[in-house]
Amino acid sequence: NYYKQKNLPGFLDINVAYRHLDENRRDRIKTSYVIFYKFLCETPVPTAAAESNPICASNEDGYDIGIPFGTYHQQYRLSASKDAFDGPLVAVGVLDVLPHCISSVYAFYDPIFSARLELGKYTALREIEWVRRASKYRTELKYYYLGYYIHSCRKMTYKAEYKPSELLCPVTSKWVDFETAKEVLEERSPDRHCCALVDVPHSAEGE
Repeated sequence: NYYKQKNLPGFLDINVAYRHLDENRRDRIKTSYVIFYKFLCETPVPTAAAESNPICASNEDGYDIGIPFGTYHQQYRLSASKDAFDGPLVAVGVLDVLPHCISSVYAFYDPIFSARLELGKYTALREIEWVRRASKYRTELKYYYLGYYIHSCRKMTYKAEYKPSELLCPVTSKWVDFETAKEVLEERSPDRHCCALVDVPHSAEGE
């Protein structure tokens, strides 16, 4: 189920929840809380865009593809049937629904259930299927965006498992087939923080 975020103020009272800690530590927690709240709850989608609702089927076999543009928390629960929504919450996917793509902002889940169910991969597959179904009604919707990718970071390697896929070149801003980009990254990345994924003039790459 998709729950629209309304930019409501945070509900956690840091001073009460962490009253056993000293003031300096509470201040650090407040800073982190605000950062995560803005990241996970506030939407980057302009109000005018969020209020526009493409005309399409509102539901297709459990996929609510008629939702307007905006930021959502997609909840995953273990229920007795697909029509029930009363089971324990095991995962949440934070999504931006945009005209051209769905952007997977973040996913968090119960580590005990995920050890057997691989909930991170499952949420990604559900989101990809949402794009596939919704694109039949939203002609501009074509892509599933997995966010930043760091080739040397093991926690991000799962993003390369979904194919076909492309990486955005940080120098030319052009999309490059992942397999092509992978060869370049493995050749150049060990010595550089980032590199061009396609050939560019020397002056442009050094900017």
